[in-house]
Amino acid sequence: MTPLEKFYTDDPRWHEKIGDIHALLERVKISEEQSGDVLHLRKLSRILSIHASTAIEGNRLTLGQVADVINGKYIDIATETRADVPVNVPVNAVSDKILILLRANPKATAQKLAQVVGVNDKTIKRHLKTLREQGRLERVGSDKTGHWEVIEGPP
Repeated sequence: MTPLEKFYTDDPRWHEKIGDIHALLERVKISEEQSGDVLHLRKLSRILSIHASTAIEGNRLTLGQVADVINGKYIDIATETRADVPVNVPVNAVSDKILILLRANPKATAQKLAQVVGVNDKTIKRHLKTLREQGRLERVGSDKTGHWEVIEGPP
């Protein structure tokens, strides 16, 4: 008799336990897939609250700059310019929020964006159209299965 035969005996209880473990692993996998949105929303909430706090203190950091700081990037606010926005394009807080969200989650829908930003979906669609016209945003693929690409720099 080999050492492996001594260790393992074919018992129906083993099959039941293996099935239970498999079911638990499937539940963990589903939970991890669903928590991705939650973690993303937590990060966005953190960015928005820091941006609001710094605005109250008189700092003029943009949402993008706050996101860069959180992600560990160095920004020099003394010489920082908005290279991603042409001179004649007004900077809009809703548009900035949309671009930050779409950088983090390119498959976000207008409804999800509206929920996170706190405006209705018609407002989001209007901003998406404007951003596309400005060359700052591009839709790749179909409306159902496609994704957004944020264009870095001026068009």
